[in-house]
Amino acid sequence: MESKPLRIIAPLAVLLLFYWAIYVAPLMTGKDSAILNAEQAHEIFDESRFQLHEKKYQEALELTERLNKAFPQNHIYLEQLATIHHYLGNFKEEADAWERYMLYSPTPLDACPQFGEAYRALNRIPEMFEACKKCYELDPRNTYSIFFLALSYERLGQLEKAQELYEKGVEIYPIYPDLRIGLTRIHIRLGNLAQARAIITKVYEEYPDNVDGLLAMGVLLRAEGRAGEAKMFLERGVELSPRYTDFYIVLAGIAESEGNREDAVAYYDKVLELAPDNPDIESKRKRLLGG
Repeated sequence: MESKPLRIIAPLAVLLLFYWAIYVAPLMTGKDSAILNAEQAHEIFDESRFQLHEKKYQEALELTERLNKAFPQNHIYLEQLATIHHYLGNFKEEADAWERYMLYSPTPLDACPQFGEAYRALNRIPEMFEACKKCYELDPRNTYSIFFLALSYERLGQLEKAQELYEKGVEIYPIYPDLRIGLTRIHIRLGNLAQARAIITKVYEEYPDNVDGLLAMGVLLRAEGRAGEAKMFLERGVELSPRYTDFYIVLAGIAESEGNREDAVAYYDKVLELAPDNPDIESKRKRLLGG
């Protein structure tokens, strides 16, 4: 997978930027900076970093929130705040922190793709789209940004725009599997099964354990009427990523089409176990049970 865009900054410049962020910026931007001076802030920051390294996320959060309250425009503290919220599963708070990071950071691209991913975790696709669009506009040739904006268009049902971006990304970085898998999904949804097969077959040969690739292969085989083969790929995906709900959803759909209501309900139960707030799946389950 491609590395994030190379940022060519001299080591001295990096040190100066870090010094500015930790020592100078707090004194310049802190609304309530009288609460903490620069030396106190540095000590708290060191302790918060230690707690984060030790995976004591709640302790790290309390310290980082204190820093953020004193210096709300300090992008170093905002980045750490977003990171901690991510580990805690507080995706709304993570997204809020990235929003402010984008506003105040001299390097806003560093929030990408986590910025859009936080909204995706919340299933807030319009906000995900806006976040990914901001990232894309910062660097239109960054293939991570291209991928996530294309994914946003895909989630919004704007398949032609998604296809255009996936193709642009593949042209820039042909071996990036996520772009090719995304393009496969678009071709499946548009009914271009031959094109989808040509792409995903090559991806599978190169990355046989890529779970998104296995899912796309399973969906394609189902669309081709080869349900038995599809289940082999989907079940392999479940083995590799047992919390990936899309595998169970597709398997449930196959079970329904085969008239196997018991298996379909069991798959839907698994989805609801992993993602309880899914009204569409709950509705399908009730329908199968005659509710």
